[in-house]
Amino acid sequence: MRFALVQAFIVFITSAGSLAAQQYPPELFENAGDYSYMWWKDGFRGSEKVFNIQTGSYGLSFDYDDFNLISFGAIPNPPAESEALRADNSVINSLPAASLTCGIEVNAAQYNAVSAGPGLAGCMLIESGKFFQRRWLENITLESAAPAGEMQLEIAAWPDRISFVLYFTPQETITNGSLILELDLDQYLPTLIDEAMIKGLCDSQGQNGFVFTSDHSAASLTCDTAESKCRLRLNIENWQAGTEQSIALVVYPESDNFAAKLEDVIAAETTQISINAQQTQPLSRGLTTYYKRRYGWYHIGLRNDFCGTYQQSGNDRIERVEMLITNPTTVERKVRLSFYKDGNVCQVVGLSAVLCDSQYNPLGIPIQLSKNWHNSDTGGRFDSTTWFRGSTIITIPPQTTLELSYTSVGAHWGGVAAASHAQLCLAGWSDSSEWGNQLWEESALGSWAETITYDPDVCLNRSMIDDCRPIMVYAMNRDEPVKWSWTNNVGGCDFLAYWNGGGERQYNRNMKTLHKKNCPVITEAIYSGDNSGAIDMKCTAGLYRSDDIVRAVYKLRYDVTNNLPVDASPAGNSKRIAFFQLGADNYNNHNFNKMARGDINGMIEEWNPVKGGNDYSRVAIPCTGETPWFSLHEANSKDTSVYGAWANRGLVIREYSARLGGVETQTPLVSVYGTENGGYKSANLELSVPDNITELIPGDYLEAQIVYLIVPQYAEDYYGPNTQLNAALAANPDSWEIIYRETAGNDVQIQMIRGRLVQNYPLIVKVCGGAEFEITGGIGYFPITIENLPASKGYRLEQNILGEWIPIDQSVHGSDFWQCNYDAACRSWSLSFTVPFDTENDQRTTRHFRLTGPYLSETGSDLNCDNRVDPDDLRLFASDWLDTYQSETGSEFDQYCLGWWKFDETSGTAAFDSSGNEHNAAVNIDTAWTEGRDGNALNFTGNTTAAVPQAALSSLSDEVTICLWVYGDPAYQPDNPDVVFHGNGADKSRILLSHLPWSSGLVVWDAGFAEGSYDRISKTAVQADYSGRWNHWAFTKNCTTAEMKMYLNGSLWHSGTGKTKPMTDITSFNIGSYAGAQGSGDGFYRGMIDDFRIYAKELSSEDIYSIYQDISPEPECTAMIADLDGNCKVDLEDFGLLVKDWLLNTE
Repeated sequence: MRFALVQAFIVFITSAGSLAAQQYPPELFENAGDYSYMWWKDGFRGSEKVFNIQTGSYGLSFDYDDFNLISFGAIPNPPAESEALRADNSVINSLPAASLTCGIEVNAAQYNAVSAGPGLAGCMLIESGKFFQRRWLENITLESAAPAGEMQLEIAAWPDRISFVLYFTPQETITNGSLILELDLDQYLPTLIDEAMIKGLCDSQGQNGFVFTSDHSAASLTCDTAESKCRLRLNIENWQAGTEQSIALVVYPESDNFAAKLEDVIAAETTQISINAQQTQPLSRGLTTYYKRRYGWYHIGLRNDFCGTYQQSGNDRIERVEMLITNPTTVERKVRLSFYKDGNVCQVVGLSAVLCDSQYNPLGIPIQLSKNWHNSDTGGRFDSTTWFRGSTIITIPPQTTLELSYTSVGAHWGGVAAASHAQLCLAGWSDSSEWGNQLWEESALGSWAETITYDPDVCLNRSMIDDCRPIMVYAMNRDEPVKWSWTNNVGGCDFLAYWNGGGERQYNRNMKTLHKKNCPVITEAIYSGDNSGAIDMKCTAGLYRSDDIVRAVYKLRYDVTNNLPVDASPAGNSKRIAFFQLGADNYNNHNFNKMARGDINGMIEEWNPVKGGNDYSRVAIPCTGETPWFSLHEANSKDTSVYGAWANRGLVIREYSARLGGVETQTPLVSVYGTENGGYKSANLELSVPDNITELIPGDYLEAQIVYLIVPQYAEDYYGPNTQLNAALAANPDSWEIIYRETAGNDVQIQMIRGRLVQNYPLIVKVCGGAEFEITGGIGYFPITIENLPASKGYRLEQNILGEWIPIDQSVHGSDFWQCNYDAACRSWSLSFTVPFDTENDQRTTRHFRLTGPYLSETGSDLNCDNRVDPDDLRLFASDWLDTYQSETGSEFDQYCLGWWKFDETSGTAAFDSSGNEHNAAVNIDTAWTEGRDGNALNFTGNTTAAVPQAALSSLSDEVTICLWVYGDPAYQPDNPDVVFHGNGADKSRILLSHLPWSSGLVVWDAGFAEGSYDRISKTAVQADYSGRWNHWAFTKNCTTAEMKMYLNGSLWHSGTGKTKPMTDITSFNIGSYAGAQGSGDGFYRGMIDDFRIYAKELSSEDIYSIYQDISPEPECTAMIADLDGNCKVDLEDFGLLVKDWLLNTE
């Protein structure tokens, strides 16, 4: 009857029309998933001064002090952006060797660069972010007898191309001179392509190769297939003293389809895109645009009209530019846009830049923000004036004109202080080699001063979190009350800090930065690397639009990969570790008189901290209450002026879970350490290890969300518009009460009506059949993000007030109060808002919101959450037809469970299926049961297997998740060729398999079979990951996204892309051996297996984490997803709701 329903309904709706609204072409968003990373290979302090660049197409490694290109090449099957972020140097290390010759020639004698330095001040990072990396290399030494002069090398890298730009300025006039760049590729590239100033070298298969060009018409470019090298030469007959000459070798690496790449490059470099740009606000003026081949960008010259000063009247200033972009060619064109301005750059400190549609609606395509205001006295190339560059990439379909717009603000977005996160160039700040001119990042609320700055490599020898300033308090060092200006810096913080057994600080290595959200409502930047080769770290920093205080939201994830000695109360700094520091050892000139701690119920104690001494006064305080908080108050100002305000600081621990020394815990531990920084004796707070462990072991981890707060001391200091904050300060001056107010006020409860809750704070809701929810609690401007939207515009956040839905509208100039971000991996959009939640006397209240707009089901009939109501939802509906709810607990993903074998039996040969599908497994040995991780488990001793019925896998096709707990026998593991599971086809084809591990320690995940081969990903694990203790492993594949993933203990461990082979026609599936195994030698596993599950769905990372944590929701009537009206049965009333939304968002 169920399938008859499907057929009848499909006949009924065959004439239904499309509800899809017109959108921009999908090609426009193609590049949102592009990426580029640049980092120091062994950390900033590594013995070799080698930096790496990795993009979604190629990579390189360059040794600065030896001035040598080490490796360079295209990356086959490049990892996704998120995977590359967490990866080590292995991809770059595997690239072919290469060399770059930089030289000058005088009267046929060539003199090459041989070294650079000393120090790293001459290896200057100029721009860095998602799309564009730029380094300027100077202090270069040439071979002896070379003419005196200055040589520099510039490296400018986009995701698909890189430019090597060589500069030389002679001290004396040179006759018959040449400037030479030669790239030598240690690869067999026998095919030469010659298209005038565009050359190509590729392999004999026409796949791997390089396309070359230059921007200098007088230079000669020649390539040699015999030696696989290309030389760019500029002859200068009379080279005048003091005259700079330069040449640029532009390279496009390719790993897959060289002919297509060559066609793209010829089109890009010979036929220009047309861009007409007109500024419409604050003054109507035409803008200069042109293509710069050297850098591959289309320059759009921005203006600085009506900048004024930092006054209230200028806070709502906005810039808007309208653009007509035309692709006249017959192929789609990738367009790299550079929005640039210099001179008196308006509100540069907190500048936000947003790419919008023709109606100024944000599109969600990111713009990288890079800038510099450190103008030096000498006036160098990058510090003679203030500058800003916004970089992005879009793709224009062939013979198409698109109308787009650009919006930029400084202080306010929708009348409230905008949030921004940018890379800030340090050129001009210091010329000292000690500082190195390296990566420095700045986040700001408003545009009056830096709010928080970040030094990922701790290049300045201080901390990862550096300058921290309050907002909307009176300006520093002023004897009159000055608003909207720089405020006092109240000191730094730090993420992971570790000292070895000798008391030496071990700085983080392999540090990469990913900007996920730049502005103007909410920011998200991720810093990822490792410490001591023993802890993988991922620290996420966020800030959101507000009008009262600074709330920096930090998410920490540390995974221990190798044994690491630790001491909670060390002698000196030996084996000392801090997972977070509020007040860093080398950046804590913030002095205060009082500390307090508490939880959601209030203050537990207040005390006078011990200051200085470089020792602990309190060790591993257990924070057993809900939502622990700490306050550092009664701060002593260093500002001796009349009005310069200081600030208090604090932190709230909103989430915490850890496994330390092999012991799981949900209780944070905090220590107090006396610091002596810059002559100031003070104290800090540290997130600590237990005082009864001496070592972290592989498999240990720490995950936490910490909210770092910077708050005014007195109501008289704060001039902002938030009356409730002002009242709280007046009632509780210079007190812990302000930190507790934030703790309790933003301890929110979320009730979902439609959609799925992803994160409580800042709130993230996933659209699934719409988005509707209630929020209880909240103070200040509260952050709300709604993700999984099928379009970028047309939506409206509404609040139900006294039964009427009222749109949230905070616009000042129109379309200027929300943020849009495009998720390239999911091909969907998110919208972010901050909404004022303050009430009189901070009274706790409940607010009801919903999102309305195109393609959102109002009935919940989008059953599979793909923002379409179509036959896929109908099939799910039919599967529940006429069912009634049975009171069972379960998760939303349980509907996809094909089998769940808990192995809790004590004897016998049947392992019962707990999924309800009755797919009991046949165990070949009735004595294989043993005590497991949770209840019992199966003990696989080399001849044990559990055969799963073929029917359990019959519906498997394009998605799968397999989860299990394993305890490998350390006496045998790693063993060859043990398998933990295997599914094959009638012809013995391998369709599903995992070696956990192979004899080398390699964990193998094979899934899908077609054309005689299978898809595979693999990665080497440490022994603690698979034997001697219980570990949770999950394996997923999604043929639609072409991704395979492996999760270890709830966290993504490895992934791969380009995996599309289907997982159909499985005829045999065994747990603990090869499918169909009969006796020893058939890959029998040795170890214990518990809680084995198979899902016909790629589960999300959140779902896998919940399985790992054994988190199950309370029973609800909505356990049947087709019960649309919530009456605990699926009937004609639900069917009518499905009909109402039929073909929603169907093209």
